[in-house]
Amino acid sequence: MADLLERMKKEMLSFSVMFVGISGAGKSSIILRYADNEFVDTLQSTVGIDFRNKKLKYKQKTVNLELWDTSGQEVYKSISNQRYKRSNAVIFVYDLT
Repeated sequence: MADLLERMKKEMLSFSVMFVGISGAGKSSIILRYADNEFVDTLQSTVGIDFRNKKLKYKQKTVNLELWDTSGQEVYKSISNQRYKRSNAVIFVYDLT
């Protein structure tokens, strides 16, 4: 059993990706579309922080992406700052309209 668990760990990679931007920029919409293949016209603003998982196959390995959706509101900035330190990547989202 220990060998199986060890092999599974070697075959799975995990990455944490933060989505940041001002409130209403579309962070939640992008994450929902990518992770769940859904689109909702009207989403409620994210309160604090939220996340979704997306599993992918790459070169015979499973890749787990943790997609972190941060609140664009200034009040929740301290929560987001703690999460940045543990992230592997940051995606900046902004609206040009």
